[in-house]
Amino acid sequence: MTAMQEVVHDLLRDTPARRNFAKARSGKEVEDYLRAEFDRRGFNRLMPDAISKEDAAYLDHIRKAVKEYDSPIPPNPFSHYQKHYLAQPNGSQDYPDYLVFCGSRVFAVETKFKANKGPPMWNSGLPRPHGLYLFVGDGKITFFVGHDVITGDETAEFTRYREAIHSNAAETNRRLTNQGYGFSAYPRFAVQQKGTSSNFWDDRRHDREMKALEYCADDNLLLLPGEVQTD
Repeated sequence: MTAMQEVVHDLLRDTPARRNFAKARSGKEVEDYLRAEFDRRGFNRLMPDAISKEDAAYLDHIRKAVKEYDSPIPPNPFSHYQKHYLAQPNGSQDYPDYLVFCGSRVFAVETKFKANKGPPMWNSGLPRPHGLYLFVGDGKITFFVGHDVITGDETAEFTRYREAIHSNAAETNRRLTNQGYGFSAYPRFAVQQKGTSSNFWDDRRHDREMKALEYCADDNLLLLPGEVQTD
């Protein structure tokens, strides 16, 4: 079992770590608990000001790549980062919460929290197909991979919708170029989950969790249909 699998496996069982997560009262607590779990298992935290310029160039490529919806995560290019993590690689308000370097793999790990029943808030970001998500809600915990909750075709449909919103706003503002008091259309794209199918605690939960555990295997890069792994 890989080090990343051990983290997931431990939190899917009745362990002290899992019970701590279940007591979380905010998204910040969930992030902090996960960081503590990485530290407890011997992962080393990477500090931005201690990363060499050469490494920073590779990291910049990875940071951008993990945010894409239609390309695979690059393999780990670093022989000296084998059990390491970088917190908030794209800033505190952007995806993901952690970049984890484990063996030949790079994992983009995102935490989600909901104090009561219901799905997490997604705002303007859909689940990334290669993202590993830890969701704590209503005192329960689950893991899933983005690809297992939304398909590429569905993501593409939302992408067209987002582009239409921005296009319509731009056209509206073009027609209002001379608006005397500076009023303009502000395009805002957001997604939500509604209905019974939004429940992450349903009878498909175990299958999603086992897929997440399998995804963390060292030899499983999860290439989606049509993707080609790049360096």
